[in-house]
Amino acid sequence: MKSVVIVGANFAGLSAASQLASTIDVKVIDSQANFEWTPNIHEILSGVKQETSVFLERPKIVARLGHQFIQKPVLQIDPEEQRITLADNSRLAFDACLLAPGLSRNNHGVSGAEEYAENFRTAQDVTRIRSKVEALCRSGKAFSVTVVGGGFTGIEALGELLRRYRKNSRMSIRVIERDSRLLAGQPAVIAEDITRLCQPFNVDIRCGVGLKQVTRSSIVLDTGEKLESDLTIWTAGTKIPEFVRNSGLQLDAGEMVEVQENLQTRAFSNVFAAGDVAGFSPALSKQAYHALDMGSIAGRNINRYLKNQPMRSFVPADKPIALAFGDLNTYLIQQQTVFASPLLATAKEAVYQLYMTQLSRSLPLQDIGGGLLNRAFGSMRNLLIPEVSRLKILDVLRRSKVLQWGGLDDIEAFSRAMLITATR
Repeated sequence: MKSVVIVGANFAGLSAASQLASTIDVKVIDSQANFEWTPNIHEILSGVKQETSVFLERPKIVARLGHQFIQKPVLQIDPEEQRITLADNSRLAFDACLLAPGLSRNNHGVSGAEEYAENFRTAQDVTRIRSKVEALCRSGKAFSVTVVGGGFTGIEALGELLRRYRKNSRMSIRVIERDSRLLAGQPAVIAEDITRLCQPFNVDIRCGVGLKQVTRSSIVLDTGEKLESDLTIWTAGTKIPEFVRNSGLQLDAGEMVEVQENLQTRAFSNVFAAGDVAGFSPALSKQAYHALDMGSIAGRNINRYLKNQPMRSFVPADKPIALAFGDLNTYLIQQQTVFASPLLATAKEAVYQLYMTQLSRSLPLQDIGGGLLNRAFGSMRNLLIPEVSRLKILDVLRRSKVLQWGGLDDIEAFSRAMLITATR
C-alpha cells in the first residue's frame, strides 16, 4: 500500500485529505487537535464569537475520511530519504508528501517582540488578548494598546477593538505600519476610508515607521521615539516554519516553497506544497479559499502521481475578498472595485457559515448538527440581530457605497465567483 503524509491539518491539508483514496495509507500530522477558522478569530476580541465557535476537531474529521491523525510537532522533513521526523524522534516514511503547515510568526528581528508582544494567530491567542484588555479596563486607569501591523489581520483586530471599546475614554489605540499606508497591496480608498472612520476615536495611525524594540510597557520606534504601550498585539508578518526552511526544498524570492503549476515542488516530484507555504507564480494573496482549492487539487494530483497518471494544473479562482472593520464598515474587494457597507458583514458571516459546514461534513452527524446550530444561533445573537437593530435604514443607505469602480471585468469576475460558490 502506498503511503502519503500530510503535514498540516489546516485549510489545504484537510481539503487534500478529503480527496485521497481510501486505498492509500494516509497520515495527517498537526501539533494541535483543533482546526480553527482563522479568518474570523478577530471577532473573539469583541465577544461576537467565542473560541469554541471557530474550531472543529481534527481527529474526528480525519478519522471519518478514513485516515490517521497524528498530533505531534514535525521536527524535520527529508525529501531525499522520503521520511519525516517527529518531535519524539519517531519517523514516518512516505511515497508522497504534502506540505501544508501554514506559516509561523515573523518578529522581523525586533528586540523583545517574542517575549512582550502578544501573538494574534490562534483563537487561544485572541482569547488571551481579550482577557488582558478586560483587565486593563477594570483597572480604572488610562491605558494604551498598540497593534503592530496594518494589514488585514491588524485592521480587523482594530475594528473589533473599536466595536467593543470605542466608548471607553481611558483607552487609546495605536497602529504601527512599516509601509507607507495601511493595507498595502489593496486599493488605497479602503485605507483612506478606515482612517476617516477612526478620526472620532482615540486612534493614532502611524505609517512609514518600524519598530526597534518592544518592552513590557512600551515600544521603541526605529526613529528612537519611545511610546507607552500597556498591551502590544503583533500582526506584523509571517514566515515558513523552520523545518520547511531546513528541508532543502527550493524557495522562491518571497521565501515560500517554490511549486509548479500542479503544486509539485521543483526539487522533488514526490513532495507537494499547498496553502500559505506554497510559492505559486504569480504570487497569491493568503486567503482561505486559495488554500482550500490548492489542497483539493494537490490531493487529486497525489492520487494521480501514485498511479503514474497525468496531473492537473491549479488555476487560482478570482474571488472577492471581504474585509471587516468591526461594526463600522465591511469592504468587498474584487480586484480594483470596492464596495463598502455595514450590511456586507452578513456576507462575510455567510462565507464563514458555508465553509465551516463544508469542512464539518466528515464529522459524526450529532457533531455536525450541534456545531451548525451553535454557530448559527451565536451569529444571530451576537452579530446579525445587534447590527440590524442598531442601524437605521437611512444610515445604512448613506454608508453603503461603491468606494472605487474598477470596470465591468471586475463585476463579471465577481458574478462568476458567486455562481460557482452557489452551485457547489
